[in-house]
Amino acid sequence: MGVATLTSRLLLKSGGSRFKSDKRPLWTRGSFSLWISGHFFQAMASKKTVSPLGVVIDLAFVAGFFLIIFNVVQSHVPSNDPAMVLLWSVLTAACLSGTFWIAIQMFRVVLRAQLQRNRGERG
Repeated sequence: MGVATLTSRLLLKSGGSRFKSDKRPLWTRGSFSLWISGHFFQAMASKKTVSPLGVVIDLAFVAGFFLIIFNVVQSHVPSNDPAMVLLWSVLTAACLSGTFWIAIQMFRVVLRAQLQRNRGERG
């Protein structure tokens, strides 16, 4: 039994209808959200968003962040064994550097969207 069939049966048993009593906001309904995502991805596919220079700059920022966090975290590892201090410092700095990488990417997306909005471009 498919999910759609099960959903239809549950809605009909509860006295609801799939079409009339849908109280969800328009942007969360299936066809509209698919249209938005399709439009978004089609608009984004026509523009180049990543450049090799941007990747190199981001990697340099992340490497610098990794070194700073690695040096800060070393004194906070609760061990006297140098191997364990090194291991947990590297693992902690790697996790935080991954989060920093995601933050850089989100910043770039938001900055690009704001600049396009201020210039009056769509897309």
